[in-house]
Amino acid sequence: RRQVFVETVGWGGTALILGAYAMNNLGVMEAGDVMYKLMNVVGAVGVGYNSFEKKAWPSVALNAAWLAFGLIGFFRS
Repeated sequence: RRQVFVETVGWGGTALILGAYAMNNLGVMEAGDVMYKLMNVVGAVGVGYNSFEKKAWPSVALNAAWLAFGLIGFFRS
């Protein structure tokens, strides 16, 4: 059950990050939109958690940075 949870959180985070990127590129939302920033922050948490559980340290580092930049942008809004 735990593994299913870890995978679900990871795939959900991936969907959020890719969805935000796609919607930005299609002109549906702007990079400055709060929802865009929120999708990236929550997505980074999901993928980062999955990576941490799998001990994929380069991906953990990438998603920690993604989260940090996302939080900075979110709180500047």
